[in-house]
Amino acid sequence: MTGKVAILAGIMALAVIFFFVTGNEEAPMVVYDLNNPQTPVLGVMTGGQPSENDLVQLHQQGYGTVINLRVPGEFDEYDEAKLVEELGMTYISLPIDVQGGLTTANAAMLDQLLSEADGPSLVHCGSGDRVGALYAINAFHENGLPLEDAIAVGKTAGLNRLEGAVRTALSGSDN
Repeated sequence: MTGKVAILAGIMALAVIFFFVTGNEEAPMVVYDLNNPQTPVLGVMTGGQPSENDLVQLHQQGYGTVINLRVPGEFDEYDEAKLVEELGMTYISLPIDVQGGLTTANAAMLDQLLSEADGPSLVHCGSGDRVGALYAINAFHENGLPLEDAIAVGKTAGLNRLEGAVRTALSGSDN
């Protein structure tokens, strides 16, 4: 009798999974314009520069904070800070210059800003690479992860072309 119960429980579980996978047609998948969108942790999206439409969609999905790592003058197609604030979200500028800005202090600052954020957050730069670099640096210094594991964390947040620079910076550090 227990074998039949186990089989029945398995069939019920598959039916529930099938219902949720196929029966959720009311919630369409959102496609963003931003380059390299990642979700390294629940409640945080990372990537490249969001479009105006991206910001509207993020607001509609309950995002409360946008953290921009781009330096002044790097982007001027629209006033991102103004739009974010008009949408009722919090805009934070944490300018990170690739030359000298990939530091433990900046990684810790980003971590602090995310911990204080109101609701889900978007963290972006031009491509998501700087975001991933700061995630890797933080994983190494604050979380004590070995170099390879810290790099892997960075990649989940967008680390790509800056991997070599991050490796160089972290290989001379004590964990």
